[in-house]
Amino acid sequence: MTKQYGVWITHDIDHIRMREHYFRDIFLFRLLGVSAIEVLKGRRSIWSLCKLKWSLFRPNTWDHFDEWIILEKKHGIRSTWFFAVNRGSSLSYTNEEIKPVAHKLKDEGFDLGLHGQHHTGEKEIRREYELFHKIIGTHPEGIRMHYLRISKKSFFELTDLYIYDSSLFVRHLEQPKKTLHMLEIPLHIMDTYLFSPFYNNFTLEEAKKYTEKMLKEAKKKKRLVVFDIHPHHLDKNFPRQREWILWLYDYIGKDKSCKKFEINDILENYAEQTPMVKK
Repeated sequence: MTKQYGVWITHDIDHIRMREHYFRDIFLFRLLGVSAIEVLKGRRSIWSLCKLKWSLFRPNTWDHFDEWIILEKKHGIRSTWFFAVNRGSSLSYTNEEIKPVAHKLKDEGFDLGLHGQHHTGEKEIRREYELFHKIIGTHPEGIRMHYLRISKKSFFELTDLYIYDSSLFVRHLEQPKKTLHMLEIPLHIMDTYLFSPFYNNFTLEEAKKYTEKMLKEAKKKKRLVVFDIHPHHLDKNFPRQREWILWLYDYIGKDKSCKKFEINDILENYAEQTPMVKK
């Protein structure tokens, strides 16, 4: 294993477009409620809230996958995208809706993983694994649970199917390690934890400062930093998140010492800990 400073960018696809929430769930009402709290806490302007409300009537809002592809190619990043094959909390797209998006990402050379909805129950876990194969044509090598729901029991039920899991969120630079027969790749920085009024509630400048501090520590110690960025946050109706994303990509893009890891790089770097997946 070679220690090297770098980043692994990942994305959890919780939403494709605004319209998938029409008459399917109450997510948009929750979004307006959270945004109102942001206004009260000084993290969103009233004008921004008004624009967000107006965007609810544009059904294709949040579909920025083409912009993501251009952005990541510009900075030499091959990220991993986790998508769901079952509906879950605040996640309502169908397999027919996610299929063209997943294939577009795959055709562009990005790695795909499962955004699991069932963290226990061998039958349901196996069913999601096979549904992924039905949509993509290959079985997923990795998984990240929706809302990072995972338990000790989960590892026993996932270990015979997956090469890696990335569902553990840590606030320090813990590195990938073998858990049973899987490689566990900890997650270090998530956009939701940076900006949500229920977590850090950072301003844009505070988020930049926190991220830069983490990256500088990783550079000094030759560590990997794992990011989870939700793709709908590239929309202009999430101004702090969008500006942070653009700043982050510019920051790591200019740093020639920062390796932009793909998932295969990580698996190869930790080859002695990475098992062969069981089908």
